[in-house]
Amino acid sequence: MSLQDYIEQLNQAPRNRFWRGPAQQKALAFLDDPARGPHRALIAPRGAGKTMLVAEWLKQRDDNTIVLLSTAASSDKPAAFLHGFLSSVGLGESGTSEVERRNLLSVFVQHQLGRGRRVVLIIDDAEQLQVPLKTELERLLSLSDHPQFETLLIGQADLGPTLLALKPSLHIHGMPGLRPEFACSYLRARLDLDSDPEQLPFTPVAAQALARQAGGSMERLDRLALKALERALGGDTTKVGVRLALG
Repeated sequence: MSLQDYIEQLNQAPRNRFWRGPAQQKALAFLDDPARGPHRALIAPRGAGKTMLVAEWLKQRDDNTIVLLSTAASSDKPAAFLHGFLSSVGLGESGTSEVERRNLLSVFVQHQLGRGRRVVLIIDDAEQLQVPLKTELERLLSLSDHPQFETLLIGQADLGPTLLALKPSLHIHGMPGLRPEFACSYLRARLDLDSDPEQLPFTPVAAQALARQAGGSMERLDRLALKALERALGGDTTKVGVRLALG
């Protein structure tokens, strides 16, 4: 493949293409471990792929699992926060007030549990929880003590102390950002080159240099790798070395 081919492929590669590095495998094992209890949190730096990882985990669920998803980034108002959960299961048009939505969510959860289903409430961007939403989260965590009722919070690394203050029994897993030694493996996956490691258009040292610049963020590494390939396009080279990687 030419450098132009790599550029086009990296531009077109879907962001939801999941890469299973060691940290991702440990995080998935944490999410799958029933011994961790019903209330868990996954925290990681920005751009480390935590939302993508949870999406991959949810692909493994069966039809007996009901997932309600909301984000703390949408609003600091409990009514909007609750609306997110209800919308994720097609009930977004039901109930307009905060009390109505809270009651509807409670009834829905209890009904699904009564039918023998597993219910998972997921709160994304949990580091953005404001005071009114923290109160709402306390209610959600105590919505049911049924063993099939679970909550999962997803957020950035500074979230831990806040969550422990809300619920000391919460199990928290910290997933690190992308480490430089895994940069080649990650870039091969992004370029769909897993079957031919020699094809990677970056030297190992250059890939690691890009990862260090990216500071653990996969999204930023994608952008930096793309810029390095574009710089190399006009030169007489087939691989990006450290000089081109550092610009």
